[in-house]
Amino acid sequence: MSDSIEASMMKRIGELKAENARLKAECQARQAENSVLAVECDSLKAEVERLTIALDNLDKKETRLCCIAARLKGKVKELTIAGDDLVTLVDAMDVVMDMDSNHPEIKAWNKAKEERES
Repeated sequence: MSDSIEASMMKRIGELKAENARLKAECQARQAENSVLAVECDSLKAEVERLTIALDNLDKKETRLCCIAARLKGKVKELTIAGDDLVTLVDAMDVVMDMDSNHPEIKAWNKAKEERES
């Protein structure tokens, strides 16, 4: 009976050694996969960092452009008011001087205002 137990134990030891070898091979394969994934992860982290910096730069540029646009809008409003005041003065001068002059600059001004508003 001890021979059959020994044979059974030897068979089981062989099975366990084979299982151990299979598990070691699988572990090595997973370690290789993990190494590849770690490199890819590092690459993706670097790309995220690069894109984050680029986005921050774009946000700063957008903020500056919005400030410039707001200033320009204010200037356009100021110049429009000044142009309208000049038209009013020219019309008043026509009345004071008893003239009914045709002013092409006034027509051009009104046309430019209409185009800007449309």
